[in-house]
Amino acid sequence: MKTGWLEKFSKGLEKHAGRSVRSKVMVTAPDPSTKMTPKQMTDWVLAAIDRLDTLVPDAETRRSIMLCCSDLFPQERIQRVREEYERTGSMEELLKWMHQDSSWKGLAYYEYPKREENTIYVTKVPYNPKGFREATDPVRKRASYCHCPLIRPAIRSGTPVSPTFCLCGSGWYKSLWEGVLGKPVRVEILEAVSQGAEHCTFAIHLPPGTNP
Repeated sequence: MKTGWLEKFSKGLEKHAGRSVRSKVMVTAPDPSTKMTPKQMTDWVLAAIDRLDTLVPDAETRRSIMLCCSDLFPQERIQRVREEYERTGSMEELLKWMHQDSSWKGLAYYEYPKREENTIYVTKVPYNPKGFREATDPVRKRASYCHCPLIRPAIRSGTPVSPTFCLCGSGWYKSLWEGVLGKPVRVEILEAVSQGAEHCTFAIHLPPGTNP
């Protein structure tokens, strides 16, 4: 089990839903020292998210809980992007600069963001670009695409995944753009491979007054 994720999930539950809900969602939580197969890890996580959905009907509370689990954009990357934005003073120029990166297995680490009015759209690049490119089976294609080891086995086996889980992934973009702009942003999931789509696409809604 990714113990770091498990700990963040537990703390997020207690912070946003209370100790009682935390104990009910975390029931049967594995001991960090226990060795589990990827399938066992995935089965536990999916069952916990199902309990969360039942016990916490408010969507915004579930969002807040899952954002506590997010992997965050590396600070050195955020700093570099912020410096480029401050240098040009232009979101348009910044996005052009981000497109030039090719440090993720030959693809852009920043995932080719595009802006329409006051929203930035990002479609994740595949975790395994070669596997994604060569796969002919839709299930294998989605499994090659997904970046999350906690649910990749579920995607590979066709096991349903609650949409709540991938709210965790939206925190990756939230940490980047809030770090660059110094203001809150809201991230919306438009499509996800966990829900049967071929890609994961996010909308980052920028604060009013963001430079053109």
